[in-house]
Amino acid sequence: MSMLDSGTAAEPGADRHPYDYYYRRGMALRPAPETATVSPLWLTEPHVRLFSPWIPVRAVPTRTALTGLFDDHRWQGDEQMDAVVRAFARLGMRRGRRMFDQALEHGIDAVTDPPSELVELFRHLDEPPAWCDAAAWERGRRLWINASLAGKLTMMLSDAMGTFVGAEVSSATGQTRRFLADFRRRELETVTWFHDVTRPGAVDRRSPVFASIVRVRLMHAQARLALRGVWGDDHFARHGNPISNAMTMGAAVTFGLLPLLFDHAHGRRVSRTDLDSVMLYWAYIAHLMGVADELVPRNAIDGLHMAHHMILTAGGPTEWTDLTVQARQRPCLQPQPRPAAPPDSRRGPGGRPGLRPHRRVTRPGPAPRLSPGVAAAPALAGHRRTPRPSQRDAAPGR
Repeated sequence: MSMLDSGTAAEPGADRHPYDYYYRRGMALRPAPETATVSPLWLTEPHVRLFSPWIPVRAVPTRTALTGLFDDHRWQGDEQMDAVVRAFARLGMRRGRRMFDQALEHGIDAVTDPPSELVELFRHLDEPPAWCDAAAWERGRRLWINASLAGKLTMMLSDAMGTFVGAEVSSATGQTRRFLADFRRRELETVTWFHDVTRPGAVDRRSPVFASIVRVRLMHAQARLALRGVWGDDHFARHGNPISNAMTMGAAVTFGLLPLLFDHAHGRRVSRTDLDSVMLYWAYIAHLMGVADELVPRNAIDGLHMAHHMILTAGGPTEWTDLTVQARQRPCLQPQPRPAAPPDSRRGPGGRPGLRPHRRVTRPGPAPRLSPGVAAAPALAGHRRTPRPSQRDAAPGR
């Protein structure tokens, strides 16, 4: 029996908060943390417009089996990866990370004497769940790429609101200070990640994108355990686990479905089957990111109920909201230093007139060509530039 099948692995220790454990099927569900309460702040007109064609939108969301599990899983992190991080602390971080990278690139069998926690993690990664259908996943990938630029921008703005205002995410990003210290780099990492997961074969076991997803998962576990130690039980008792399993799943749902919901609400119709395929696409990414199997929606309607519930109970703003927003605005509002003027090359020695600098005119080269099988960037896919009309076209009869 593996550690994950054993009920004893879920029980909290005497020195831990009574909700600090991993869920097992059949257990009573933990209530939501006190900060995860419904707020009218999040019930906006755009939210109603996007969700109401598919599910009932109410000020107090309808409770479903998955939303109950969502509240329960606010208290827990990523069981497999959290165990790996603790094993690294026991083995030494450098040695543990070397084993981790070797297993990612060559498989767990290539690692000499790996800890049981690492073996368990790669058993989870190397065996796709029965519900993941490769053809449906590929269809969902293409549909998501084909969503409009406006739809993807809507998703990004919604994600920014959750990051800067929502209680769980704004607290975690503020405390780790990645946004505060180097916002541009963090922003670039996020955009690059979104581009990479849309590439063909992104989740193939030997794909570099697969490895990137799992490394982000490791980073989340390291940050979660560090924050858990810094904040202690008092913070945990009010907010739940930082970077929780629930929030990881909820983020995947909104990343996946919001672009298509926007398109549908503005006349570019999508079907229920389309949404189901996109939900499956992001559900498998969530699986690789460590979401517990019982929390993963198997269809879009379940995902929409979860997202509606998550958004209305996001809480916030927090003490970190203003600081992170200022960090985002600072690069835009700060005056940029003007470069020093170059010396006047038209003057020779002693102030005598010199040669005028030669001005090279560079002509634009041909547009880069994408190699076959490489997807365009998701924010641009599915769009073509409309040619500007010539003067003859603009003036009929001439």
